Amino acid sequence: DRRCGGHITIAVDGFTGDELREKIRLNAGIILALFRKRLSNQYCNHNATMLSDMDTSNHVNGYHHKYQLALVKGNCLEFRLPSRFENVKQMMRRYELMYEVVDFSVNNPNGKHTDLLKKIRPLIVSMYSGDEAKADEILRIAKDMREFIKTGVMTEEIRGCFYGM
Repeated sequence: DRRCGGHITIAVDGFTGDELREKIRLNAGIILALFRKRLSNQYCNHNATMLSDMDTSNHVNGYHHKYQLALVKGNCLEFRLPSRFENVKQMMRRYELMYEVVDFSVNNPNGKHTDLLKKIRPLIVSMYSGDEAKADEILRIAKDMREFIKTGVMTEEIRGCFYGM
């Protein structure tokens, strides 16, 4: 129904869900940036820094066995954060985005985050119907989200995303 999210489940041959989460973790800022309005949703915002389930004491927004931003399910990783999609074009762009993020994270583990953002920029522009300024804003927020995932420190710009301000 209208309250449900657009969960995206990914897997990579030869990786467990935990290994995949660790590979993607520092490149997932773009996902948080795109779906930042859902970061205050209690059904998908736990463990916002995507830490291992073994260390539940440091999880931003607490720990929940089910309602995590990126939930490990066996050899898969389910992103619960995305909103439901409303048309085929939106679904296709999300698929392309996840493909690029996973491919970059797995096959270029020492790659620069800025290189990933350059690579996906045309996709983000397409997601916003050619609005270059909006795409630049999303990519700027993605950098802040990456820093948050990495350190747990929020900039003023993203703090409101987590606490509904």
